[in-house]
Amino acid sequence: MAADTVCGPAARGRGRPVVSGRCQDDRVIGGDDRRPSGGGRRGHDRGVRAAHCLTPDRVRAAADALAATPSARLTEGVTPADLAAAEIYPTIVWERGEPLDEVTAHYEALVTYFRAAAREGDGVLLRIG
Repeated sequence: MAADTVCGPAARGRGRPVVSGRCQDDRVIGGDDRRPSGGGRRGHDRGVRAAHCLTPDRVRAAADALAATPSARLTEGVTPADLAAAEIYPTIVWERGEPLDEVTAHYEALVTYFRAAAREGDGVLLRIG
């Protein structure tokens, strides 16, 4: 990766870690490209999954898709008890019966992040794990 651009709007001095480089393709960066499966497979021994570098085009597509999906749709027909029973992290929050505001708040922050990255023409490093 060339060090002349940055991946994601966080790299523009917004107080978060910065990764320099150019997202030229949707390549895997570090870790292991295996996805979680029903068998509990993990990436490396430490459970590190690979990061994927999303190109600016992919970021724009993701930003559009996220913006078109209202946050309320994520929790439609779901209760905290459902999430606790499915052992969705953070289970303790759902076991206490707290509202699903945490889900929608994090989603709305993700929408904002991807919109900013798309507006700036940035790629994004993505790691779920």
